[in-house]
Amino acid sequence: RLALPSKKELLLWLERPPCKRGGLFQKDVLMIFAILLLALISLVFLSIGYLIWKKEKITLLHDYHWNHVSLENKKAFCKLCGIGVIVIGLGILLTAVILAFTDSAWSFITFAAGFLPGLACLMRAAKKYNQK
Repeated sequence: RLALPSKKELLLWLERPPCKRGGLFQKDVLMIFAILLLALISLVFLSIGYLIWKKEKITLLHDYHWNHVSLENKKAFCKLCGIGVIVIGLGILLTAVILAFTDSAWSFITFAAGFLPGLACLMRAAKKYNQK
């Protein structure tokens, strides 16, 4: 028979850190889920970056990002945008790897270290090639 915990037991359980409480959503399960989700997202970014750069699938970007790019500049624009998306994907992948081995703020620093240069690359491509 299942007995309900007393109020004192419940308060003691709530005072424990979430990783020490046990139950269905333990820290390890959530961390593994987060790592796998980040790895999956990074693979999506890496594949989209590859398609934009190498296969010149410019339509993967929203049309207002490339509607003023000339045919002569399309290859350079796709290369710069693809590299930017790949750099973001690598930052996310590195975040997942660091989270797998440590539980520290370094993972978010690596995310920013990948996201900011990737975003700068995308913005540079738009400013340089998507002009009227």
